[in-house]
Amino acid sequence: MPETRRNITIGTFVLVGIIALGVLTLWFGEEPDWLKRMVGGGTYPLHIAFRELSDVEPGTEVRMAVGPVGRVVAVDYRNPLQPGEGIDVLTEIREYVHVPSNTIAVVQPGTMFARSFILLRHTAVVAQPVPRDGTGLISGEVAGMLDNIIPKTLIAELQKAITATGNLADGLTPVARDLHELFQRRPPDWVDRPPAGMADLTANLYTATARFDQVLKNVNAVVGDPETQSQLQEAIANLHQMSEDGQVALQQLREFSKELRSIGDDTRAVLLRIDTTFEHADDNLVRLSRKLMEVTDQLSSVLTYLDQAGANLAAGEGTAALLLNDRRLYEEMVLTFQRLTAAAEDLQTLVQDIQKRGLKTRL
Repeated sequence: MPETRRNITIGTFVLVGIIALGVLTLWFGEEPDWLKRMVGGGTYPLHIAFRELSDVEPGTEVRMAVGPVGRVVAVDYRNPLQPGEGIDVLTEIREYVHVPSNTIAVVQPGTMFARSFILLRHTAVVAQPVPRDGTGLISGEVAGMLDNIIPKTLIAELQKAITATGNLADGLTPVARDLHELFQRRPPDWVDRPPAGMADLTANLYTATARFDQVLKNVNAVVGDPETQSQLQEAIANLHQMSEDGQVALQQLREFSKELRSIGDDTRAVLLRIDTTFEHADDNLVRLSRKLMEVTDQLSSVLTYLDQAGANLAAGEGTAALLLNDRRLYEEMVLTFQRLTAAAEDLQTLVQDIQKRGLKTRL
């Protein structure tokens, strides 16, 4: 019983090994014709033209984006008498695969863990498929080792950047010459009085720097003098005092502005009151004027009446006028008043006599 189990185990291991070997053979080797017919039907030939070629041999896999679609059958020169015309790679493509005529075959170099293969890349432009009668031909190229790491678009951008840098360098060459002229050694003495045998020189940045350095030396000599330093200290002290005085004056100015603002507010209030008083006075004056006009009208009416009455009296019209113009009535009235006066005197004498006799009488 144990021997039977051992035999079964050994047989299973051998069978698995054979199956794995077959899979590896199909994966890395060429598919048998019977397997091709059984899996995908027949194939059709397709030629690929290369200017140069490496790492491609019969059996190399041909792939598209969907996976393997064929294999390399033969590799030879397009014209054995003229090897420079390029290399022709004959491939067999499965019948169910349609390869556009503008397809580009790119050889992807092998690595340590994978074999090289040919990748069929399509372009964005739609094209007719290649003929299947053996005349179908597409162009091919070999991808570099860095093409799998660095995209072609990036390489193109780098090439453009390098070209632009070269153009920039060409454009900056005149600027560099001008900068050389600008920084060339030209002391002020050479510019002011050129040495014998030297043409007149134009001042540049070196000359301006030298002159500025001389000015700084002169300034340092002046400022370094003790008397000058003393005067500068006095000037700084005066400026400090002026600054303090200015601050005091500014503070006083602020206080004065506050007082002016207060005076302005009071003046505004007084003017408002005066305006109100004038409005009331104007109203009172209007009412007084109306009253005066009414009194004047009434006085005018009275004067008119008196004038008319005086005119009537002067003309002798009416009872009053007759009384005033009757002379006899006047004389009688005078006589009556005289008699009344005498009667009053007699009455007063009588009262005095009664009082003397002891009788109290109140008149």
